[in-house]
Amino acid sequence: MDELSVLAYELRLDVLDMIYGGKTGHIGGDFSVMEILTDLYFRQMNLSPENWGGKDRDRFVLSKGHSMESYYAVLARKGFLDIAEVKEKFSAFQSPYIGHPYRYKIY
Repeated sequence: MDELSVLAYELRLDVLDMIYGGKTGHIGGDFSVMEILTDLYFRQMNLSPENWGGKDRDRFVLSKGHSMESYYAVLARKGFLDIAEVKEKFSAFQSPYIGHPYRYKIY
């Protein structure tokens, strides 16, 4: 397995932790998009916490609402979010980490 395949597998484990802890989620949607998100964020896109406000950074729009858990896992591994916080607060009352996309922060 190549490095990104291993990473996608590890990120799926983060997704399972989120869904189990939050008692809700979309495993099928999350797992089906993981290789795409992993390749985009770790091989293709010019986007990092250091350049997220720059004019020349890449932008990404997630329109697959049943993949937020995967998106949170990828953003955390990329350094935008704290995975422990995401897992702790996922789907909790008034949490910024919910199961469908909305504009919480500029990511």
